[in-house]
Amino acid sequence: MSVYWSWSTGNPSQYPARGAYHHTISSIEDTPRTNEELELTSYKITYPNGNGYVQGASGGTSYESIPTLDATQQAALSHNKLIGTKMDGSTEIIATNVSITPSSTEVTLPNPTQYKKIELKFDNPIEVQSTGGYIVNIQYKFRLAQSSYNRVKTQLASMANTGVVWTYNDVKLTGDTNTTAPITRNASGYVGWSKPYAYEDAHYTQNQNLGTQYIDNEVELNDYVQFYYNLPAGGRDIKNPKFIALADPGFEFKGINANGYPYTSYTQEFTQAVMDNYRIEYNYKNTGRQRIFGIIYLI
Repeated sequence: MSVYWSWSTGNPSQYPARGAYHHTISSIEDTPRTNEELELTSYKITYPNGNGYVQGASGGTSYESIPTLDATQQAALSHNKLIGTKMDGSTEIIATNVSITPSSTEVTLPNPTQYKKIELKFDNPIEVQSTGGYIVNIQYKFRLAQSSYNRVKTQLASMANTGVVWTYNDVKLTGDTNTTAPITRNASGYVGWSKPYAYEDAHYTQNQNLGTQYIDNEVELNDYVQFYYNLPAGGRDIKNPKFIALADPGFEFKGINANGYPYTSYTQEFTQAVMDNYRIEYNYKNTGRQRIFGIIYLI
């Protein structure tokens, strides 16, 4: 989620005067919706170091670009508390003085924890000096809690491979402490959960016409095996896949090799030693044909 000061410039366009009014941000809350139980696994909060606009020195419709926060407010970002509200309503401090800079790194929780609300609360309201530039970017990583995992898994089981189950988070920003009552802004985010799968989808080349060949020639049959899949980062190993080819008895099998799919940068995982692991069965099932039976192991 990203936070910025939205300003309607009107017609004719006019930006707020520099220093005449500071929009403020006090806290940012993230709340998974009812029955969508998620466990927080990590967080990363950064200051994008961007610029926004204010009225220029000549006033009127003039404008200039300046940082969204001055140096004092940039430092103030890192004086905060990250507070988690547990499922029983009690609260705990997840972290104090979370570093919020352009180079902030991801912090992984030693034990993923389920919260009904996560609040980033600043010790003092952050004063925003220009409009339109991003002030804070927050990235929370969640995983499904066990109860939600089982529910989503059950829902996906009856769906096609392309089926998706959605979960939602609501966000509330509180600010404008210079006004008689704090002003809030609300938004939401969502994520789709799908089931992992992988299966052989098609052979790229089939029924090839090899043309007329002389009796001393060698003929080569090419095929590109394609997989249809939806897998998380890192994928999965395919265990003991079998590639089978049937050849007429008049052919003498000379060998097999593999390459990556043409015109791609994929790393070839079939070494020649692996590809040489095959056997030939003659007169396969009394058909008179040879079966070349290759067992390929993906690393």
